[in-house]
Amino acid sequence: MSGTAIDSGGGGGGKIGNKKFTKGSRGSLLYVVREAVAQAMADKDGDLAPLIVDAFNRLHVKDSQIPDIVNALGAIGLTNTLLQTLTGGVKVLNSITTKRSPIHYFDTGAGTDFKVFAPQAPFKIMEIRFHTAALAAGEDLTITRTTTIGEESTYYNVILFFEEIGDTGTTDLSIPFGPEEGFFRNTDTLVFALSANTGSDRWGLEVIYELV
Repeated sequence: MSGTAIDSGGGGGGKIGNKKFTKGSRGSLLYVVREAVAQAMADKDGDLAPLIVDAFNRLHVKDSQIPDIVNALGAIGLTNTLLQTLTGGVKVLNSITTKRSPIHYFDTGAGTDFKVFAPQAPFKIMEIRFHTAALAAGEDLTITRTTTIGEESTYYNVILFFEEIGDTGTTDLSIPFGPEEGFFRNTDTLVFALSANTGSDRWGLEVIYELV
């Protein structure tokens, strides 16, 4: 295909064609219109209209396109897409989508020690792992969620897990949380406690979680 002159209105035009761009190649500058709030730039079908960008010079994206974009990202294994709602209800991708990034928290205790897990940010538990030596009968493991919500926060404390591991002879526990489970607020903490650990046996704890 041969190049075709483009009339820029100023006498000098660019060229369009199938030649690879090289330094010094001529082209045409495309102007767009800045509109902080997306709005129609033409009155009826068939009218010519310019492209419009937001205050950061990003092209406005039609709301209905967002589900298609998110579904496409999910199809290639990307999750946790962040969407930002701008003035006028226009949604754009706010950051590069990333795969899940689990964080591993480790701690140990002995006897009736208790451990407090407090990321101080919204988080999701993916799995809890616990190991100990064989305990005596009557020695239990309890995992409690505590939180801070006004003056009556103690009413929201919940036992998430309880097992009489001394009676069952359990020494290893793996507690997985499903995709829709294990979400906690930034003021939530998890308290891990052994009761009546008369032998002062040592135990190890691993919490696998992610910030949300």
